[in-house]
Amino acid sequence: MQKQQGFSIFFAFIFFNLTFGQSNISFELSEKKLQASNGEIVSFYVKLVNYENEEKNVFVDFKYDEQSIRLANTKESAYSLYARDSIFIPIKGIIAQRAEAGKTTLIEANLLNAEKQLLHSEKISVNVEERKMIRFYLNNENLIFENIGDTLSYEVRIDNLGNTKQRINLLSRFPKTPTSDQLERKRIEIESFHDTIIKLTQIVDKKMLKLDDFEISLKALYDNGDIFGTGRIHVNSVKQSRRYQEDLKQYDPNSFAQNNIVSFSGQKSRDNYQYFFYANNQFQLKKGTIQSNIDLNWWQTNELLLVRNTWVKYDSDHIGVKAGNLFRSDVVNLIGRGVEGYYKDNHDNRLEIGGLNKSYTLINNTQNSYGNAGWVDFSRKGGWLKDGYNVSMIYDDDPNQDYKLYIGTAQTNIINKEKLKLKASTSVSRSELHSNDSISKDGAAAELIFFAKKGRFTFNSNNYASSGYYAGLRKGALNFTERLTYNADKFNFWGLYNYLRFDPKQLNPDYFTLRDFTTVQYSLGVSRRMKKFSISLVPNYYIEERSGLLGSGTNLEKHQLKAKRVSINASYNDAISQQNISFNWEGGYYSTDLTNEEKPHFKFNLNYNWKFFNLSAYYQYNSFFLGEVFSKIRFNTTDKYEILNLVPTLQKSFFDNKLQIRGGVSYTSSTFTDPYLQLNGRIDYQLPANFNVYFSTFMSDFSTSYYNTSTMQFGVIKRFSKLKIDEKRHDLKVYVYYNNQNDSLVRKPAAGELLLVNGKAFRTNDKGMIRYKRLPEDSYNIHIFNTKEWYAADQTVDLIDDTEIIIGMDKTVTVKGNVSYKSSELSYNVPRELSSLTVTLINQKGETFKAKTDARGNFRVYVPEGKYKASIEMYNSASRVETIGQNQTLEAKTGELKNISFTFKVRDRKVERKKFKSSGF
Repeated sequence: MQKQQGFSIFFAFIFFNLTFGQSNISFELSEKKLQASNGEIVSFYVKLVNYENEEKNVFVDFKYDEQSIRLANTKESAYSLYARDSIFIPIKGIIAQRAEAGKTTLIEANLLNAEKQLLHSEKISVNVEERKMIRFYLNNENLIFENIGDTLSYEVRIDNLGNTKQRINLLSRFPKTPTSDQLERKRIEIESFHDTIIKLTQIVDKKMLKLDDFEISLKALYDNGDIFGTGRIHVNSVKQSRRYQEDLKQYDPNSFAQNNIVSFSGQKSRDNYQYFFYANNQFQLKKGTIQSNIDLNWWQTNELLLVRNTWVKYDSDHIGVKAGNLFRSDVVNLIGRGVEGYYKDNHDNRLEIGGLNKSYTLINNTQNSYGNAGWVDFSRKGGWLKDGYNVSMIYDDDPNQDYKLYIGTAQTNIINKEKLKLKASTSVSRSELHSNDSISKDGAAAELIFFAKKGRFTFNSNNYASSGYYAGLRKGALNFTERLTYNADKFNFWGLYNYLRFDPKQLNPDYFTLRDFTTVQYSLGVSRRMKKFSISLVPNYYIEERSGLLGSGTNLEKHQLKAKRVSINASYNDAISQQNISFNWEGGYYSTDLTNEEKPHFKFNLNYNWKFFNLSAYYQYNSFFLGEVFSKIRFNTTDKYEILNLVPTLQKSFFDNKLQIRGGVSYTSSTFTDPYLQLNGRIDYQLPANFNVYFSTFMSDFSTSYYNTSTMQFGVIKRFSKLKIDEKRHDLKVYVYYNNQNDSLVRKPAAGELLLVNGKAFRTNDKGMIRYKRLPEDSYNIHIFNTKEWYAADQTVDLIDDTEIIIGMDKTVTVKGNVSYKSSELSYNVPRELSSLTVTLINQKGETFKAKTDARGNFRVYVPEGKYKASIEMYNSASRVETIGQNQTLEAKTGELKNISFTFKVRDRKVERKKFKSSGF
């Protein structure tokens, strides 16, 4: 028994010396976790400390997943540690481009002694940051149909270049038909670093056959509703002959620009009758455009004609002029009748000069004179809003308001970089009394706009100051707005300071002067965006000072309001169900020096939209501004202050969007007014030949008030294309023949072949001919659909006269082949993809022919005779796969079947075999 105990103690002593005694070396890593994005370089260091009194030789070895990260130090490295000494070993690596996010990769660092025995081991976890990147491609942007029952088939390619699996939604919108909904959805999942092809089809029915041309719109969205791709597929019917027609956009009554239309309407409101005439015309010239606009309004009851927004203008690359009703928005607003013109040179300089007589109608039926105005403006490189500067001078007088104004302004873009921008503006002015020019005042204004971005921080600064007698609109103003934002990926944090002081001065004390006021606001905010939902929280402190007349006297009293509030904003958007909702609530406590007590107040705003329905709602409890407090005092009420507004609206289209119906109701009530209800609606219908008719109505009920109104309006609209005065039109005939390989003089008409002329589809008649009539002078591309037997290259014709062209089709040669993989037991583990690989053949003329491999790696392509270079698209890493057969040459001959092949040879791993000695036993 004692002998056994002795042996046990002896072996324990030997084991202790072999394991612990030899590892009296400290082995530490500077990092325990690393986080980086694909392609980013990471670094850390290894610290070795020898606590013994003699030199030690050690090895440091690393093990890791090469699919995720690669270190510069990939082999075992030997190090000599002097007695009581330490060393630091820097290590660098790079995150693989195809490393997946959400999967933790370990780097195992091993310390080995001179005999290659393991002394110590440490691990570092590597997390790859998520990268969301999907690309959207349309394989064909033109489709054709000919008969009922034809299938419209198209493919969409989705490439997931990101490092995470994604769920996506593909929305396609067809014209409405009895057999399909307007919106169709396809939902798929796609792995990281993979691609897929989505095939969509639509059957042509009787209603669709009546459409000569239409579009299929596509929208690709992430699962959270963010859009990453859009596209349009043009669909047109096949014809043997057609006449060229300008594509007219459908009339949009909500559009601001109503070009190339004529409309007439009549309106009845109570006992008043009005008639409206509107016309806009554009005439295209070789070196410019002439455009005119007429807007007439006849009041039958008052026998008053208003001519507003009526003008004619000429625009070109270098000069332009406009005469009629003019509107200019600058440091002052100018409205009247006059002339303006500009000149632009080839060095991005622009000079504009204009003058007007101030009047709200082109024909002034009154004796009132509102004065005259004129201006000169010079800009360089697009002015200060782009990359240049601008200088302007303005003169403005008004006998009614008794003033003359002279204003000079200079604005410049000082710095315009992606992460640093600085703009500055300065203005000087003189104001005089029109009745007495000896009374005058000088004024000035300045503005500074600054933007800077550094890392995750963004700073915006907008600053403006002007004197009280400055002649511009923003006179007597002092405004500072400073905002600092920090972007922390999923969260945004910001702080905001805003100071606004308004104290304008009036040269003539007999005229109305705006009241002075001051507001100060301090805000802090945080927001978070999720898949379909976003929310923000913004506490703020608000101070307002304002002067007002509260009693029966004429003395102004200055008072103050202070408020501590919190604002909550939330929104939800779902593109699939076509629903979105936004909600804003702001509330807290406020106090004024009129009551010296804190009162609660809040308001909220709600907006909900679903397909054709929209609801807006607003409610406010108690005052938010001093103006509302003053109103309560003037109305002699101490009750709470409330406002409620509800506005539901409907907008729906029928009959392929030919009929559009809109309607809405607005209900409003407040502490100071009786509740009132307003109803409005409009019906638009599209007739043939680009005519539209519409009916609109508006009714208002002010609860027994005299101002109850009921308005009805009916109108007709005609749309037309831009007129091209000096444009010439020509006919194009295309003859298609089959070439005889044995006799070049023998040609057979290619009847029934499909071809496109600038995207419009044709089918050749029994003579192999198509006709396109009344084409404007331009370049036209002719594309013949190649078949398995016949081929013709695309041709381009410059149409300057009636033209006939002949296109010959040559016999094709079939080239087929397959793709395979070759590997060994030591080869890298790579994805062995066979389907949807692109094979490309290029001939000596530079013509390209492509084919896709099927699930087994087979492909087939039809090409004309000639010599070709064949290649295949690489999906795998070139460093791990060698492509045998890449850029191979071949000669295609009629009557022969050509076979080619590609082999992906997967490279072998570099394996090092090491011998480990066992000792001590």
